[in-house]
Amino acid sequence: MQKKLIVWLLPILFGWQVVDSTEIPFELTAQEEYELTQIVYNQYFQTIPQNPNVFQTESIYSDV
Repeated sequence: MQKKLIVWLLPILFGWQVVDSTEIPFELTAQEEYELTQIVYNQYFQTIPQNPNVFQTESIYSDV
């Protein structure tokens, strides 16, 4: 049975077919690229926590 399976799969494994790309080339504007790459924080946080739990040493910047 395994030999028959190999014989049946040989045309698929060694067949030569040309595959045409289905991707359409396009250019994004700066606004479209921003909309696709921005991270949406407002869905997760409604307010900034006043006393967040920090479990490791963090760098603090006074000008922020």
